[in-house]
Formats: sequence, structure tokens, C-alpha cells
Amino acid sequence: MKPVFAACVAILSAAFYASAADSTATNAHTTAIGHRVLELFESGDADAFANVMAFTNAGNRKQVLASTRHLLAQAAHLKVDREHVRFHVKEIHVPIQEQHYNRQLGLKKSDHPVSFGSRILLLGEPVAKADERLRGEYEIGLGGAEEFPDGWRTFEGIRWIRFPVGVADENTTREMEIIEVVEHNRLSLTDATDPLLKDLGQAMISFLHEGSATAFAGKVFPTKDESWAELQKHLEGYTGNDRPTRKQFEEAWQQMYDNLTNALAAVSTQSKKLGVDFSKVQPALKSVEVIQPYMRGGYGSVVGLTGSKAKFVVNVLSDTKSLSGKPISGDYVIEAERVERTATKWQIQDKVRLAKYPSGLLDQADLATLDFENYIAEHRAFPPQTPVPDIECIRIDNQEKVKLSSYRDKIVVLDWWATTCGPCQGPMADLQTLQAKHPDWKDKVEIITISIDDTLAQARQHLAKRNWTNTFNLWAGAGDWSSKPAKQFRLTGIPTSYVISRDGKVLFGGNPGNMVEIAVLQALSKKP
Repeated sequence: MKPVFAACVAILSAAFYASAADSTATNAHTTAIGHRVLELFESGDADAFANVMAFTNAGNRKQVLASTRHLLAQAAHLKVDREHVRFHVKEIHVPIQEQHYNRQLGLKKSDHPVSFGSRILLLGEPVAKADERLRGEYEIGLGGAEEFPDGWRTFEGIRWIRFPVGVADENTTREMEIIEVVEHNRLSLTDATDPLLKDLGQAMISFLHEGSATAFAGKVFPTKDESWAELQKHLEGYTGNDRPTRKQFEEAWQQMYDNLTNALAAVSTQSKKLGVDFSKVQPALKSVEVIQPYMRGGYGSVVGLTGSKAKFVVNVLSDTKSLSGKPISGDYVIEAERVERTATKWQIQDKVRLAKYPSGLLDQADLATLDFENYIAEHRAFPPQTPVPDIECIRIDNQEKVKLSSYRDKIVVLDWWATTCGPCQGPMADLQTLQAKHPDWKDKVEIITISIDDTLAQARQHLAKRNWTNTFNLWAGAGDWSSKPAKQFRLTGIPTSYVISRDGKVLFGGNPGNMVEIAVLQALSKKP
């Protein structure tokens, strides 16, 4: 599987979250945070700050370094850097919170104190008397942090929260408002907070009215050059041998572009089949929101904000009736999967679909189809009790073809993965010990993995290197995401696991976790 495409479709999730604060740290390590912030402003050395305040892994250090550079750049832009202001620490608030962890990512709970929402309050004194407006209180936020024996380290970064009145310009103030909403309300970001979402919404209205998928894609989908530059930034410092070539990248980009334009065409076709022709009415935008916004581009920066999807609510007011004779007036909900913000606009990076029609417009059959599609879009898997397609794959050990129906008398655990998918490696390793953990599963349960790598040899070498031979390993065939088995299963993300009943129906489908084991145990408890 092409690394660039895997990177494009990966869904990043926050690793930690916190409960209500239990107490506030007031020890020497907390005081040291203030000293390090002052040293940062005195030296302007973002690398030195990241060295002592970031976790030791390269990826985290890169993230903290990016946030630190952004904070210094904003300071220079507003002339509150070391040449114009001298800072002193007034207060430091480090709320200690109970730490939880994400089971799906396999992150273990730490014994160290954890804090979310730390605040450093600074007093600023202008260097020159003419800059008296710079005098006052400044507030800086430290993202999620953990206290180690050598002090606090952040796994998110550092950002501006507040300036004295009149210091921040309109753009900086708007960015801080957006980030504040994202950090404290991770559920959604609306166009009321970020005006650029209104621009995205108006582009959607233009598409509905004019019907041009290519025109819409030209406004909201990143160009090849933009995507290539972003990929190079993402791979900065990466020393692996599987860096994609420009040709490989362009093939992946074209595939994503085609996915979007084909989905847009399907929206128009689907609507017209019901007698809803948006070109003959004037749809109006009611709202736009980004679901589960995340500061992927760096803590404190609006550039690189991502969301699992964008939700558009569009209203139609018309006397026109659908082909079934029902009024077409009402609210329509359109959803776009995976969105990302640049400095000037929001971009859509995946498919678009009509997720909801006005009440009463669809009959029972259409509603059932819509519910089915909505479930797949949300869970990236077939819903329970769906008959699975009888796919044909290739055995990695001897290259023989095998059909899924060959195991119809057993409960099947089916795991989709790839060698270039980091999050896939943990579930794959867990599957190697699952059968041994349950010796009574013998002859009752078949554990199958399907690789969507570019070549069978790539998967074979990876499996041999890790001695992953306790599963029945298959290859989907050429085409990775576009291979016939992957398309038959509507695969849009990995790792994706299924538990399939003896009669070939879905018992569980989705991101691997303890639900796989639970679903198998539940199925075995029922008589065949």
C-alpha cells in the first residue's frame, strides 16, 4: 500500500483525556515551567525549550517544537518579543487530573501525575516607554502534560491564550478564539466561531445549485503541489526507505480526487432520482460544523486543524414536489469526510454524501438504504447482521486462491491491515496469541488477516520478520484500496476487524479492540 495514501486516510485521535481536576500542583517542577517560559522569551530558542519540555520521542518533540515556533512567531508579529517586552511570572496553575487512556490505541495508564489546561500568567513590562500599551497581563497555556522525575513534559505544546487589551490584532484574536473552542469543546467547531467554514458552506451551496463536481473540487480539494508540499513537511526528518516518489504520490492524489468527484456526482444523481433537483431551487445554508476538531497541525495553530467530517445543513423552500408527490421543502444534511484547515480555507479530503433528507420525503426502502450508508460512513464497517460478500483472496504462504465462504461453518475473525499502517501492528500482534489464549476455540474459530499491501512479497517479508504465523494470512491482490476484495467490503480505513457468524453475517465490525474477543465469546455461547 502506498505510504502517502495510508497517511492521507489515517484518522488521528487524541491519546489522552481527563476528568475533573483533583488538585493543583505547586511544587518545584511547577515553578520550573515558569522559568523555562521566561528563558524561551529571553533566548528565542524554540529548540532548547522543546528539548526540556517535550516527550523524548521524535514525533512528540516535533509537535512541541512547531507549537513553540508558532508562539514566538505570533509574539514577533505583535511586537511582544524580547526586543519589546520583559516578562515576569505572576502565577502558574497546573491542575492535576486523573488520567485515562485510549484502549483502541493500547496506551497504558501512567503512574505519573497528568495535567490538562495548565496556565502561566505573565506580567509584561515594555522595554521602551513609548510602548506602554504592552504593559499588562499575558496568559500562556500548556497542553496535556505529564510530570516525570526530571519535571513536567508536554505531549501537546504551548500557546497564547490572552494578551492585554489592544495588543492582539483581529486575526490573532480570532485564532485564539477558535483554538479555545477546539481545546475545550472537542465535539464540534461551527461557522459562528470560524468564518472560513461559511466559505466552505457557500462552496457547497454553489455545487448543489450548479452541479459541477470539478468546480467544487477545485475550490475545496488541495492541489497536487499543495498536497506534495504538505507530505514533505510531514516526512521531514524521516529516514525510512519507503518514501513515496512523486509518481506514487500523484497516483494516490488522483485516487482521492476521483473518490471525491465520484461521490459528488452520486449526490446529484441520488437527489434527482428522488425528484429533488437543486438546480431548480435556491438552497440556503443554515449551518456548517466540523465534527471532532483536532489540532493536528500543531498545538495553538489553526493551520492544520482537522475534523473527522464536516456537516452542512441546507434548507430548501419550494412548492416543488418529489417524484413520490411529497414536498421537497425542508432541511438536508450533507456530510464530507475528513476536512482540514489551511491559513485561508477549509479543505475536504474525502467523500461527500447526502446523510439526511427532510422528514417524510423518503419511503421505507430509501430510509433503510440511507441508514445503511450512514452506518458505514460513521463506523467504516458494515452494520451487524449484514451478509458479508464472498471475497476471493490469495494465500500468502502458497499463493493459492481462497474464498471466504470456505469457512462458513466457523466463526471468522477477519482483520484488514497493511505493513505501512502503524496502528495495524498492535492488533496484528495480538491476534497471534488469541487462539492460544482460548484453546477451546480450536476447530470453531478461524482467525484470518488480509493485507492490502502493493505486493504479496511485501506482506510475506513483514510477516516472516515478525514470525506472525499463528493466523491464516491472505493478500487482497493488486490495487491496495482499489483491490476487488477491499472494494467489496467498502474498506476506507485500517485497521478494520470483523467477527463473522457461521452463516456469514457480521457480528462485529470496526476498529480492533477487546470487542473482537467479546463478540467471538458471545457467538460461541450460542448454539450453532
